[in-house]
Amino acid sequence: INERGEEINTHNLSSRLLWPDHPLGAPTIGYLNTIANFTEEDLRGHLKSHYVPSNAVIVVAGDVTPNAAFAAAEEAFALWQGPSSSPTTFVSAAQSGPQSVFVEDSDSQVHLQIAFRGFARADRRIMALRLLRRVLCGGGSSRLHLSLRERLGMVYSVDASISAYEETGAFAIELSTAPDNLLRTIEETIKEIKLLVTEPIGSVELQRIKQGYFYDLEYSRDSTYEMQVRYGWGELMEMVRDVEEDKAEAEGVDSEFLKMVARELFAPENVNLVAVGSWKKGDRKKVAKLLDDYERDFSLITS
Repeated sequence: INERGEEINTHNLSSRLLWPDHPLGAPTIGYLNTIANFTEEDLRGHLKSHYVPSNAVIVVAGDVTPNAAFAAAEEAFALWQGPSSSPTTFVSAAQSGPQSVFVEDSDSQVHLQIAFRGFARADRRIMALRLLRRVLCGGGSSRLHLSLRERLGMVYSVDASISAYEETGAFAIELSTAPDNLLRTIEETIKEIKLLVTEPIGSVELQRIKQGYFYDLEYSRDSTYEMQVRYGWGELMEMVRDVEEDKAEAEGVDSEFLKMVARELFAPENVNLVAVGSWKKGDRKKVAKLLDDYERDFSLITS
């Protein structure tokens, strides 16, 4: 929060737009008043409800003997008992068009996040999402990096992230830029998104993107942390996948499928824009017009 007590974390602000009145829309760390009011009884109750055997997995990765690991786990946790985990509260919120929020802050730059309502973690389009993220923000040769940094010199870096939950998800593009560059940065980002929606990715670019993903998959085999996340998270979510399965699925994604997924992901009713910083007077109206134009153009190019 800033000196006026206003939320300035773009991730929290976009989550609130995406999932209002739902735990997913609230900051993980809580708010000042909730932190101040927590009691020991609250914490013990939360622990008892959520940190239970049916909600846990033990992961051991590295140069270990499996039988020894199993024996140690049995000795440490065999007597652990607890109730079933609490039921999930599912998201029901939706939107009909682009949403935006602007927060003034004394920072010299404007921190921008454009988040798109995405897909659940078991959705067949998730792999396409991973590749689209690399097309837009996957390093020095990605489209937004080449456009915003190398060609226009408006950002130091631009990144994208994928959030995937049981029933919903998000795809977020994030960057920081000078207030004078805000409108142009949004225009260029929209331009690159429109290209993904209207034109299939070329075979050379697509193969380069896939090859980079395959390299990262291979490198992950050498990281005990990556293996713990892959198999531990997979056990918890009941969707264990090995490296070869991910590689085979990515290999099967073609440019037409990527274009179809882009049309579904980047639809105007999924757009949530957050700008925090010293944005200029009149920028809010100009950004609203950019989003209105995007909504109009999107319907024309996808009809």
